Amino acid sequence: MKQDEALKRVHKTASYRIKETVLACTVTVRDVRHEYGRTRFQISPVAGSGETWVDESSLIFPQEKGK
Repeated sequence: MKQDEALKRVHKTASYRIKETVLACTVTVRDVRHEYGRTRFQISPVAGSGETWVDESSLIFPQEKGK
């Protein structure tokens, strides 16, 4: 993902797929960074607390559902 595309997703909501499960939760993207050729997003849950950095592939943004 290009940097300008990633920056457009900051402050947007997405579904976060928890690895090796079918569980997903709604999160808000707080920040984005590119490291070692990968795009990573800092997320926090809409309901609950905490934040973490995740790979782009762990997130499903609303307009991408069904692709």
